Amino acid sequence: MGIKKDKLLRLGQKLLPLKVKELLVKYDVVKGFTDTRRLVCDDFDMMEFYIPDFNYKVLRESLQHIMNIYDLYLKDDPYWHFIFEGDYTLIRCSYKYVSTLEKYFQRHDIKHKEVSFWKEGTYVTTNYQPVYKEIFHWTSILAIQMTKNKDEDFNINTAADRIVHVFMLQAIYLAELNGDLDKYRKSKLNILYWEAEHMSNITKYRTYHIGTIAGHNALRDYWGKIRKEQEESKCLDTNGQ
Repeated sequence: MGIKKDKLLRLGQKLLPLKVKELLVKYDVVKGFTDTRRLVCDDFDMMEFYIPDFNYKVLRESLQHIMNIYDLYLKDDPYWHFIFEGDYTLIRCSYKYVSTLEKYFQRHDIKHKEVSFWKEGTYVTTNYQPVYKEIFHWTSILAIQMTKNKDEDFNINTAADRIVHVFMLQAIYLAELNGDLDKYRKSKLNILYWEAEHMSNITKYRTYHIGTIAGHNALRDYWGKIRKEQEESKCLDTNGQ
């Protein structure tokens, strides 16, 4: 077993996804990779295209290509999705559509980096990747349909709020089991306070993340400052309300 992991991955791209998974798990046992959870949880039915030509400088052109790809090839793929990342766009699709998309990119002279299996970097998306695969698919479809309709009443804040708000109300039972509601006296109003606090935290974390990427000290320090203020204050404790 002198073969290296990266060579095995490249070899795996030429094989059936199920066979690749069997090879990787077997190779993990033999060589003792420390990242066992990551290997087992990778989605070997999904492939990922990294496309630097779809970026913020050519948003309209990139969008048109994405719409074309969807209309022409991916309408029957129940899991495909796309994510705009500023300097590039990710398109993930089922394994069987890879060669079709490669031909499309070549035909339109669209640069894209080597295809790889879809790997997630965060705990929640790694451990619940089959579920997120469907979530990302349907948010992509929602974005495409709203774009096609040229919906004049479309409000991106409302659209995003409905997704997050509904999930928060679904996760309320898990929050109770984890003790996340302990500081709130049980009432409908205080549970809404709980939701508002977490949605606010999402905004603060995203601000911190953007600041880190952009190198803006003010944005990067924003989250830490807010957290410090929260720790020094009991304004979020609703036990006395």
